[in-house]
Amino acid sequence: MVKFALLLSLELQKLTKFCAKSNKIWHLKYTCTHCGEKTKNFVTINPEDQIKVPKSRGIANYHSRCKFCKRDLTIIVLEPTEDKPVYIYEEHHEEFTKIAVFECRGLELTDFDPKGDFVAISTENGNSFDIDFSDGDFCDFDEDSKALVSVANLKYKFDTVK
Repeated sequence: MVKFALLLSLELQKLTKFCAKSNKIWHLKYTCTHCGEKTKNFVTINPEDQIKVPKSRGIANYHSRCKFCKRDLTIIVLEPTEDKPVYIYEEHHEEFTKIAVFECRGLELTDFDPKGDFVAISTENGNSFDIDFSDGDFCDFDEDSKALVSVANLKYKFDTVK
C-alpha cells in the first residue's frame, strides 16, 4: 500500500482558501505496479462510494482488476474529507501544495484531470466561487467587490507520502 499526495500549484487572483469539495469526484489515470499496464482513459473515484474488495475484508472508493495480470487495484480517498478540508491559501498558491491524499494498492497514480468540484473564497468580501477548469483557467467577476477573480496556470504532480 502506497499513499500518493496530489500537489497543485496555481495562480490565485483575489481568491484564497482554494480547495476540493469533500465529495469531489476525482478523475485519475494510473499504471499497474505489477505489469506496467497504463489506463488509456481517466477513471472516476467517488469518495462516497464504498466498494467491497473481492477476497478481502477491505472497502475502497475504487476497485478494478488489471486486464493483463488480473491483479486487484484499489484507491481510497483519505483527504480531503468533510471533517478535514485541505486548503491552498493565497500566500502559498504558487508553491506545490497538497490538495488530496489517496491510498493505492497495486497501482501508481500518473495523471489528473481537474474537472469541477473545487471552491475558493474571495479575499475582498468572503464570497464563495465554484471553480471549474473544464474550459482551462477559471475567471469570473465578483459583483460585490467589483473585482476580477481568477485561478490560472494550474500545475500538478504526485508525491508518495507516509
